[in-house]
Formats: sequence, structure tokens, C-alpha cells
Amino acid sequence: MMFKVGDLVRLKSYCKFSDRVALVVEASEATASYSIKFVDNKIPREPVTALGMNLLIVSEARVKSVKVEER
Repeated sequence: MMFKVGDLVRLKSYCKFSDRVALVVEASEATASYSIKFVDNKIPREPVTALGMNLLIVSEARVKSVKVEER
């Protein structure tokens, strides 16, 4: 399954931090890896990398990802 930026996900039960919900902040289709940021304030607070095969969807993003150009 391909995840997209903005999706809410959870790590599978055998992964560390599987009890926490995270937001996909970056997706790499080439490596099927994703940068996720947990939505609670527990450590780690910075984004971590997860393989797509270790993620479960909680809620899909409703809008398409939009590329923002700098002015």
C-alpha cells in the first residue's frame, strides 16, 4: 500500500512505538520508506523513518499533496 503525505498511520504491533499515531510528512516511492512524525508530545519528537510494510493506515488524507513554491 502506498501512503501519502498527510495520512495518519500507526506502526505494526511488532515495531517500537506501535501504540502511537503518526503523520506521514515525507514519502519516497523509490525506497517505499516514509518519514513520520508522532502526533503526541512524547520522545522522539523529530520525524523518524519507517518502511511502508511496517505501517497501518488510521485515516487517509482528504486532500492531495500540494507543492508550495517559495516566493
